[in-house]
Amino acid sequence: MTLHYISRGNPEGLPVVFLHGGSFTGRMWLDIVDRMPEFYSIIPDLPGHGGSANRPLVSLEQAADDVADLITSLFNDRPIYLVGLSLGGYTSLQLLIRHPERIKRAVVSGVHAGGMPHARLMILATTLSSPLMRLRWFREKMVKMMGLDDYSLVSDKNGRPNANPKTMRAVGRLAAEYDVRERISAITTPTLLLAGAKEHPIILKDLALFQNDMQNCQAMQVPDMGHGWCGEDPELFANTVRAWLNEQVLPDPLESIGR
Repeated sequence: MTLHYISRGNPEGLPVVFLHGGSFTGRMWLDIVDRMPEFYSIIPDLPGHGGSANRPLVSLEQAADDVADLITSLFNDRPIYLVGLSLGGYTSLQLLIRHPERIKRAVVSGVHAGGMPHARLMILATTLSSPLMRLRWFREKMVKMMGLDDYSLVSDKNGRPNANPKTMRAVGRLAAEYDVRERISAITTPTLLLAGAKEHPIILKDLALFQNDMQNCQAMQVPDMGHGWCGEDPELFANTVRAWLNEQVLPDPLESIGR
């Protein structure tokens, strides 16, 4: 099954695939890609979400393979550019490991490398809270936590959740158990690793690990921003992506690790 996707921008421009966070769909990127009309943006719904809900989310490896299949169906052997946040960021790292020939440059935000403390408690909390995804107020709380202000992004056109409780349990488990520390040294794709300064402490700590252990990686922190900083400052996010993909100087507000 091919993932559902939408496209925006100039079909003759640089092709960029945007991967969304858990419980959202590709629609969370529309405010960003509309600020980047010179690119050709491909925005899929990841397994278990939105238009791809009939494709269960089993593993991050499966999600990465599904995205790679979509890229091949659209661009044959042409390398593309990649942007991923949160669940989309973890999927992006798997793409860089499993399908490096498909990605020319990447931007990844809001991920840790591995060793999440209290992982079992996180999985338990996700398991217990996942049924609440059926409640609109709970989904809207997640939108607010991501720094977004469009509550419709976490529901479909009929007001139903983008992802069912089973998918959200999978998202929580995959993030809590994620560990790529033994494999990131093999990643050679030029990658910008980002995190808002108000992120989870382990995500901030692992920025240095990514920069030190991953080839061609530049890790940076975004002052005063949280996990979903693409929604807090979409103009800065779009300008950051544009600069990295075009191999230009990154915007001033970003801070290098150890600065």
